[in-house]
Amino acid sequence: MNNNTKAKALFITHDIGNYGASRSLQLLLRNLCHYDIDLVVRKRINVKKISDEEIRSKFGPHICNIYWTYLPFDQCHISMDDYSLKYVVYSYIVLMFWKCVRRRLMNIISHGNYDFIHLNSLVLHSIICSDYPFVIHVREIFDGRSTHVLNNLNKALGVIFIDESTKEPFGNEVIRNSIILNNPIDMTATGNCEMFESSVYDLNPDKHVVFSMVGVMTEKKGTAFVISSFKKIMAVDARLIIVGCGEYNYVEHCKKMAVNDRRIIFWGEEQDIYKIYAISDYIIRGEDRQCVGRTIYEGLYSGCHVIIPGNENKHDSMFQYDLFKNSIYFYSPRSECEFVTRLYDLSVKKISKRIYRSNISEYIDSFKNFVKVL
Repeated sequence: MNNNTKAKALFITHDIGNYGASRSLQLLLRNLCHYDIDLVVRKRINVKKISDEEIRSKFGPHICNIYWTYLPFDQCHISMDDYSLKYVVYSYIVLMFWKCVRRRLMNIISHGNYDFIHLNSLVLHSIICSDYPFVIHVREIFDGRSTHVLNNLNKALGVIFIDESTKEPFGNEVIRNSIILNNPIDMTATGNCEMFESSVYDLNPDKHVVFSMVGVMTEKKGTAFVISSFKKIMAVDARLIIVGCGEYNYVEHCKKMAVNDRRIIFWGEEQDIYKIYAISDYIIRGEDRQCVGRTIYEGLYSGCHVIIPGNENKHDSMFQYDLFKNSIYFYSPRSECEFVTRLYDLSVKKISKRIYRSNISEYIDSFKNFVKVL
């Protein structure tokens, strides 16, 4: 990269939602305001485009060109829910659309004179070619099924893993110019949220111990498991907030499970996610394997405590564990007995003292230094 000129970059994203990879990219781009940035957004079948103004409100007002196009989407990581006939058909259609529009994306890249092209997820790996300076973010745990993934990563100029667990599946395979760089987190705004008042839900954060589950509702993420377990604790002052949406049938299934328990609140999508962390005491995850995820770090950086599936003896791969270890509670994945015990024990312990944290400055410096040397 030329140090004497303003860097120019193209960022390609599969997701523009409120959670996970999209939130990480939003924080990154909003803090790269001295870059010339173009953005490619994944066009989705039967999903309405949002306006460029809405895109810039999320990713930064300095974003230059915004392109919408179909993109490849290789479900090559272990967090996907199933491989049903519906999924197979959908994947085939997406692949056909991508093959039809690939030349358009390559034209954008070839005429853009970019210092680097950033892919925001492993699912986009098939875009990589050795003719251009690609950087790919690996936020997922590779399932090992396809040799094409490793081949494509080795064509990239740089690979960014978000933690040890995302790098581990590649073992001793040589991947040139890689770095482990945890996600950008800035939860300082949580401390500025106005006092919450609810006339809709039976919820008083000053009185109730609030457990929150944030993100897309799916079986893999264990939404139904968490609801079933929570219903078993006899704690009148505990509340469970489910934040996010999901596939219609699964969401309805979860709502039916909770229909007679007013302590369980289906919040839906929340644009101001800081509000959720401000009223939460504990952030929980319910996957069937050791799992941390962005919502756990957002909770910790907001001063919440967290409950995660996994083994405490395997905490080495967890970023900043020593800093947060007194705020982290483990349970064996999908062990209802252990999870219920955790919930019951904590249902009488509200969190009072909080520190609101940010790693943005360090993260941006590390990202800039990495792409600068490619």
